[in-house]
Formats: sequence, structure tokens, C-alpha cells
Amino acid sequence: MNHIRNFEVILDVDDVLLDCNRYALTLLSQQDGVPYSIDRITDWGLLGIPEDRRLDFLMAREFYEQQPALPGAAGFLKDLCEIANVTIMTAVYPQFMGERIRRLGELFPFFPQENIIMGRRKEMLQADVILDDGVHNLYGSGLTLPVLFRQPWNRHVSGICSINYYNEFLSLVQIMQGKKNDGSRLPKVFCIVGPSGSGKHEFARALCEDPDYVHIRTCTTASGGTNHRVSPEEFQAMAQTGCFLETTYYGCQRYGLPKDEIDRTLASGRHAAAVMDISGCMAVHNHYPGQSVILYVERDKRACIEAILMKKGLERRETVDRIISYDFEEKNKILADRIITADPDGSYSSAISLVHEMV
Repeated sequence: MNHIRNFEVILDVDDVLLDCNRYALTLLSQQDGVPYSIDRITDWGLLGIPEDRRLDFLMAREFYEQQPALPGAAGFLKDLCEIANVTIMTAVYPQFMGERIRRLGELFPFFPQENIIMGRRKEMLQADVILDDGVHNLYGSGLTLPVLFRQPWNRHVSGICSINYYNEFLSLVQIMQGKKNDGSRLPKVFCIVGPSGSGKHEFARALCEDPDYVHIRTCTTASGGTNHRVSPEEFQAMAQTGCFLETTYYGCQRYGLPKDEIDRTLASGRHAAAVMDISGCMAVHNHYPGQSVILYVERDKRACIEAILMKKGLERRETVDRIISYDFEEKNKILADRIITADPDGSYSSAISLVHEMV
């Protein structure tokens, strides 16, 4: 293998490599003759809904013997092993550990079994990146970058670096390794990220005062702000018709990055600038090879919290989520091409000059 030996990745198994909740719901639907929806599983644990009974299947040996891989998981794992050292860490009931090991061997015969660890204490491992669908496995992690694999039960989680698809995670790893396609002569898509309250929207507006830069505003179901607000039904319809390059959740609201606006901007020879999360950055990186630039807007934690508390229209839970997410979002700095800070007078003149030097 030609992987970078010093780059360590930890992968979860259930609902990251193997289909767990959807598979259990399929079995439950077959048993009851009733269609059950994965979208109703909105959190961990028992929710007091019929879908809770899917957890009964997790107590059967046959479940682990026949559990399928998620679509694309084998190819993803093989590609990841080519560029990094990969450890799989998985937690199952002790009586089913043998079945878990054997099933992983059947589905991923190329993966060395000595790199499979059974256990729950993922925070004890040392690595550069971990990919997990359970946010509780990422809180308190000392890893360089904890990454959340989006599933219905973690949609309410804000701020943490998250991905929706395997190719986004591969891109993230390559960016951390310093690998980017050369597109120096092409117009750029400036992906602006940063903690809530950091001033990233203000920076985007200041940058786009230059006519060579176009501010791409996201569509959202959230009220307030300068984005394009649409109803949840309109958003869903737009997503289904391919209007968005990428969609995500933040503070329980949906956000979509409009692909056509970016395409038109780049075709005109101008640069696009949009505020987004890291999963959006990875989508841009994959769709516009060599044209993505990640700008992380940095601001003192106290100032960010004050800005969040001053923001009107936020529900209490959303306010708390944004404050809690600061430490997670700060870790995204490692992916940035440039760190952006405001000048002492509050303007972004120096930062904008730095951006101009990049194009």
C-alpha cells in the first residue's frame, strides 16, 4: 500500500460501514407487514414509538451474521486504506463479538483483522481522524478532528465537522494530508467557515464588495439573516430536483448550497464566496477540483458567545447548541487554506488583501 503511514484514521462500524438501524427496520417491517421510516428515529435510545422495537433484533445472533454493508462501504474502505492507516473500532454485546469479526471479514476480506478493536472507549485511542455516527463518541475526543457521519438521529447536532457521503470523507483526509489539485488559473469557490458568532457572514459581505467576487447565499428553512428563506416543503422539493450541491442541518434547520448560482458565477470568470459548513466544503472540493479554497474565520470564544447571545430570533436550544459547538468548530481550522481575522478597527481589509493574493 502507498498510504501515508503516520496518518491514523478510526472508523465506527454500525451505520458507518454496516447497515444497522435501516436493516433492523427492514426486518421489523417484514415481521409486522407495516412500512417503518428511518426518518422517525430522531435521537438515540427509546423514543416511545413503534420503531423502538427494531432494537429487539440487535439481541439476535442472526442479525450480526447477516448484517449487510452500506452501499459503497467496501470501495470506500479500500480507498481509505490506500491513503491512511485505518483502525476499525466497534462495540457489540460480548456474546456477539465473534459474529461481528466474522462478518467484517466476509464483507471486507482485504482488511486486516488485527486492525479491528472491540470496545466503546474510543476516546482512549490516538488518531488524526475518527468517523462515527454517534456524537457521544466524539464529545471529549482528544483526536485532531472528530467527524460525524450524518444520520437522522444526529441531525440536531450543530457545529461539529460532519460529512454526508464517503467521498467527502476521503477528500477531507486528503486535504489534511496537504493534497489538493492545482487549479491556480481557474476562478475559485471560497468556502467560508467558522464558529457561530465569528463574523463569517460579515467577512463574506465585505469580500464581495469587490465585483470580481459573488456572494452565494444559501437557501434555508431558518428565519432571519441574509440567506434565502424557504419553507420546509419548498426546500425538500428543491433538494429532490437537484438544485443544491449539498444540504446540511444546523441548529435543527436545513441549509442548501445552490449549485446553479455557483456554476453561473464561475462561468462568468468571477469568484464565488459562500458561508457553509465543512460538509459543504467537501462537496465543493469534489465538484470543482482545484477550485475550492477554505477560509476559516477566527474570533475569540468569548466574543463569539456574546454575539450568539445577542442574536435575535434564536430559540433557547439553538442558542445552547451554537455555544456548545464552538470547540468542535474550532477544530475545523486544521482544514483551512487561510485563517481570517478582523483588523483592530473591525474591518477585514488585511484579510481581503490576503485573499486577493491567492487568485
